[in-house]
Formats: sequence, C-alpha cells, structure tokens
Amino acid sequence: MKSTNRVAKLLSMGVASGFFAVTIRAETDLYVSNYVRNNVLRYDADTGKLLNAIAGGGLQNAVDLAFGPDDHLYVACTGIASVKRFDGVTGAFLGNVIEDHAGGLIHGGWIAFAPGDILLVGDNDDTLTSKGILKFNRITGEYLGVFVPHGDHGMSNPDGMAMGPNGNLFVRSGPTNDLVRYDGSTGAYLGVAVPAAAGGSHFGHGIAFDTFGRIFLSDQVNQRIPYFDPNTGSFLGNAVPPGAPANLTEPTGITFSTSGHLYVSDWGSSNSIKQFDGTTFAYTGSFENGSFCNGPFMIALHPRPSGVPITGHVEFLDYSGDVAGQSVEVRIQDALLGAGGETRTVLLDANGDFATTTTIRMRAAVSVKGSHWLRRRVITADIPAGGLSGINAVLTNGDVNGDNVIDLTDYTGVVTDFNSIVGDPNYHTSTDLNGDGVIDLTDYTILVTQFNGVGD
Repeated sequence: MKSTNRVAKLLSMGVASGFFAVTIRAETDLYVSNYVRNNVLRYDADTGKLLNAIAGGGLQNAVDLAFGPDDHLYVACTGIASVKRFDGVTGAFLGNVIEDHAGGLIHGGWIAFAPGDILLVGDNDDTLTSKGILKFNRITGEYLGVFVPHGDHGMSNPDGMAMGPNGNLFVRSGPTNDLVRYDGSTGAYLGVAVPAAAGGSHFGHGIAFDTFGRIFLSDQVNQRIPYFDPNTGSFLGNAVPPGAPANLTEPTGITFSTSGHLYVSDWGSSNSIKQFDGTTFAYTGSFENGSFCNGPFMIALHPRPSGVPITGHVEFLDYSGDVAGQSVEVRIQDALLGAGGETRTVLLDANGDFATTTTIRMRAAVSVKGSHWLRRRVITADIPAGGLSGINAVLTNGDVNGDNVIDLTDYTGVVTDFNSIVGDPNYHTSTDLNGDGVIDLTDYTILVTQFNGVGD
C-alpha cells in the first residue's frame, strides 16, 4: 500500500465527477453512485463483478463521489444538499461532512478536493439564489465562503466538476454548456477549455483526462463520449460513438485507469457500467448488473482494501472418504443486497479446516458449498478488522451436478454410474457420494434420503 501522502497527491490530480487519473495497485475497485437506490455500489474493476453496497446515514440521491486525501469516500447528495463521509475500507458511515443545505446550498451535487484541506461543492441549481461553487473545510465541514460565484463568466449552474492534471478546476457550465477552467487554488477564471459548439453540442456531467491530458466528456443527449485537445479545446473525435456496439443511452460518469481501461456509467435504459480499451476505445463489455443497479451516476476508482482472514471448518455428511484436499466454495455476500460479494475456492486440510481472506468489511452472509453437497449459509455478521473465525458448516450430500438442488438429474447420475468402481469409465467422484471408491446402494440411499433437498 502506498503512503497516505502519496495517495493524497494522486487523488489531488482529480477524482471528482468521474475522473481518477491513476490507479495505485493492481487490484482496483470501481465505485458508482447509485442514484435511485440511494447507495454506492462497489465493483471489481477488472472482472465487473459486484462486491457490495455502501449505504446508511440517510444517503439520498447520491450524485458525485470521490475519495479524499484521508482515503475516505465522500458522497454528494443532491436531494438533501449534503456531503457524507464513509470509511474507505469498511464502508461504515462516518457522519456528514457538510450538513443539509450548509452555506446556503440549494442542491449541491458536485465535489472536488483543493489544496489545504478544502472541499469544493458545486451547487447545481440554476436560480439566482444559487451560490455557484462553495468552499468548505474538508475535515470540520466549516463553511469558508464562495470559491466561484454564481454567474461568473456565464457559469450559473455547475453541471460537473473535476480537478485536472495541472491542478486546475474544470467545470461544465450551465446553461452555456462550455467547459470552463478555474485556478484550483484561488478560483480565478482561466477561460473556456472546450466551447459548447466544439464537435457539435454536448451536454452531460462527466469529465476525464487520459495520460496524454486529452479531455473526455460524457454527452447524454447524443449518447457518446467525445474528446478534445487540452490546449486548444478542438474536437478530436468520438472515443465512444453513438450506437453499436456499446449502445450508450445516457452516459454520465467517465474515468480512466492506468491498467488500460476507460469506464462509463450509463444512466439510461441499460443501467450499467460499460468498459472500453483505454487506448483504442474498443468496447469490451458491461459490468454485472441486475435489479440492484438503478441510476448509476458518477464513478471513481480506488485501491482494493487489504483482505482480512476468514477461517472455519467443514463437515461432510454421509462421507467416509479423505477430506484433505477437498475443494469447497466459500461465498461472502453483502447481507443487505443479497447479491454480489466475493467467492473463494479453498482446499480443506486433513481436519476439514480452511482459511481464506475477504475484502468485504461490512455485514455479510457467509455460505459454504462442496462439490456434491448443498450450499449452507453459516452466519450473517459484521466482519471486523481482525477477520472472522468459526465459519463451521455441516453440508448435506447428494448434489451430484452441483446446481444446489437434489433432484431427478442427480438421481439419474447415480443410477447411470451404479456398480462402477474407481478406474471404470462410468466412475465419477460426484456420484460416489460417500467416497468409498464404489457407486452402490449406499450412494443410492444417500441420494434418495436427501431427494428434493435445496441449498441456501
């Protein structure tokens, strides 16, 4: 793990509003503000697998999110005009950094970190009462005044913010739709970075920068990701064009990783995170979705938390074979979502004991499944910093095909292999339920006794 100062330096290069300039270690997670579900989802950035959800503290209409110099997660809630802080490792709610409507915020919505423990909040409310971009102490939440006033050079409604590679603050200016640039320390106006008309009209919220400094914007109206020259603001092309194969509907957040990926959160009908090659922009697929992702807004990358130990013991019912080297699947699943999580395949020792790790650090449901045994949920508990022990599972035998149900398919498997012994063409360890090297009446009896059994 890099030092906190190093993390702070990297984060100051731009994490807000869908931009994270670098990754810090090989294993990285992607976080997305899940606007409709009022939570934040954490995904494995490499596989796209959902890991867990972060919620609590009255999280409502989460829009922007970013990891601060303290390695904690900050989430801007536009519905209540506040910014909430969550533990960057466990996901536990740590309190409101900015209380509801502090400093006169109407909606809030966008955040960025400036030097000197400053948290900038863009008030995306296009009214005369909006104060533009406000300044707060990141640690205490104290209101420190206006950073960029409402209406400055036509910017009356910030529609997205990100700190750029040179420490300048980039703001998508409503209602002009220009991308404007301010000094990230003083708030001084530095001019238009990308005119509204460059490359055709573009409206959206996401701002990102690749390793060449080129500027990428999400365009919700035209369903594309255009990019621009960082010096002239001229249009360079569409990194992701409209239509197939990505079929973006309402792209919102965008971010790059140095592992070579471009990520886009797609708010529209797909409700998904889409992944592209960061150099060629070829579409490489979508993240795991399901009903839990609804209204994915902005995204941020962050190093995966270190794993904590999970240890336990497995007892195989109706089994006389050797347990040493037997493979079991340990699933650590977000108890709130009832989905996602991490799955570890581990080998048992001669006593039936196992050890593995998990990065899930919140309330989780832990279950265990053997090759021809039904899955059993062992415990639902908060996983502490020291890990979790005593995951003791007693597993029911008879799931020949491993689908977590003992039914006619399993019965057929045993009958087909009946009277086979080790070395015969029809001998399979999956139908030798008791592990004695022969598929006989004992195995048949085990299956019939447990017939219609269903795992957790």
